[in-house]
Amino acid sequence: MCDMGVNTPISSTATPGAMPNTPIELPSYEELLKENEILCRALDRLERERSAAVDGAAECEISLLKLRDADMNIISPIERSMQNGSAAVKLEEDIAGLKQKCSDLRDENLELKLSVAPVIHPRELVNVSGLVAGGVPSVSDESSRVTIFADSHGKKMVNLVSRRINCKVSGTIKPGAGFDHVTGGYIKECKNMTDRDMVVLMGGTNDMNNFNTKKLLSAIKKLLPNLMHVNVILMNIPKRYDLPFSSNIHYQIQRTNFEIARICNRFKNVKLLDVYNLGRRFYTAHGLHLNFIGKRVISDVIERAFVELYKEASPPIAVNNGYGAEEEITVITTGRPFLENSQPTEEDHI
Repeated sequence: MCDMGVNTPISSTATPGAMPNTPIELPSYEELLKENEILCRALDRLERERSAAVDGAAECEISLLKLRDADMNIISPIERSMQNGSAAVKLEEDIAGLKQKCSDLRDENLELKLSVAPVIHPRELVNVSGLVAGGVPSVSDESSRVTIFADSHGKKMVNLVSRRINCKVSGTIKPGAGFDHVTGGYIKECKNMTDRDMVVLMGGTNDMNNFNTKKLLSAIKKLLPNLMHVNVILMNIPKRYDLPFSSNIHYQIQRTNFEIARICNRFKNVKLLDVYNLGRRFYTAHGLHLNFIGKRVISDVIERAFVELYKEASPPIAVNNGYGAEEEITVITTGRPFLENSQPTEEDHI
């Protein structure tokens, strides 16, 4: 009889030709799911905060109306106007702050959705950002370099470009600076670069605040001859949605962009990144800076221009991204018929 209480050892001798008794390890997705669960919770929290901020803004507007319509006969007209005025100013400041917070939360929501989308909803990437996923293959050339010189429009641009291009991406970002100050360190940064490298220039908006168009154009004319050994992408001046349509600065930007295009046309290694017709949806609530999606679109264009470096022919690059012709971003190779249709007309000035 066999003793059931004794564990009979099993022989570990393997039969010749049989598979080894080794457990098969299946790929584990626990860490990936845990990470995306954290992102989902953060996304829910941000959406709740945005909803609360919107409700707070609505309550402030209601309170403002009540203060204006309240019966305050017991107070003298002068004192009543002073109290109403100070309360109205404070409430308007609170409303403006809440609206800005809503805009910031909206950008964070989009960034989180883009991080979570590939695992949770594969099509959400297109629905949220409008970018066509898989449109351009990832570029890999670790021997090349991309250097970005930018004002505040270049924030987060280094990270966005480095995710799409497998090479060394660096940047000098100087918010609030003029073009000459933004590009002040180009000698040190670009000294050892070659024709397989790329320099991206994003500046000039702050020069327009003081109408320093001559200074801006002079800085560009001085800079480009010193960068003839590398490939250059020069972004023109974006539209100002933070100013009324009657502002004279819109006309100045159009004229300056026309002159920038003429300068770029003299250099074979320079491409013009035309972002003037980029729509309002790509800007923050304030209207001056590009939002996260606007910067994603520009990083996509930079990647496409980088791909063109390794092709024999470099035709003009037009990136529609599904937004319509009026919001098309173009990178135009110099030496092609761009200037004949670029001069502002009287209708553009109105």
